[in-house]
Amino acid sequence: MNDDLTALTARLNEMAARLKKPGAGIKAAGRAVENVLKKHFRAKNQVLNKRGWKKSGFWAQVRDSVQMQDVTELRCTVVIHDPRFMQRLRGGVITAKRAKAIAIPLKPEFAGINPATFPRDRFILVKSKKGKNLGLLAEKLPDGSLRLCYVLRRSVTQQADAAAWLPCDADHMQNRAHRFYGQPRWSAPGGK
Repeated sequence: MNDDLTALTARLNEMAARLKKPGAGIKAAGRAVENVLKKHFRAKNQVLNKRGWKKSGFWAQVRDSVQMQDVTELRCTVVIHDPRFMQRLRGGVITAKRAKAIAIPLKPEFAGINPATFPRDRFILVKSKKGKNLGLLAEKLPDGSLRLCYVLRRSVTQQADAAAWLPCDADHMQNRAHRFYGQPRWSAPGGK
């Protein structure tokens, strides 16, 4: 009986100390949110891309950009620093900024490779007269035929990817964080 009372007293003293210094709980809650996000992005990085081509490592880069910052006694912020994530989540128009066109690869060996990295005489520009495409970049093969490599566009519209965010709602995420004695400040994309 006396041992039980001693153990209970020690546990109550530990809980009282946590209440006096909530910063440790806030930090633990922030780490929990950070780890949940990183685990989600790690799982997304394991999935093959839509075309079955080599992966660009996009989700690994997003995972590496997740960071807890601004930890105080009352709150913390967990940030996804990669700006491409919001584009993927919400969708929208992507416009060429540094070049005249966006080059979309048509063959797996050109995936993730900017056509400007090849010698200038490698491709032939086949201009388009109508539609969204500005033209095509093609290789001339030894037999005289053309092999299409890239399609060129001024802009593309990326569809919103709801699966980019966690498969749970904001309330669920905050309840997970509350288990660690904290109330971190965070917001799901879209202010949810």
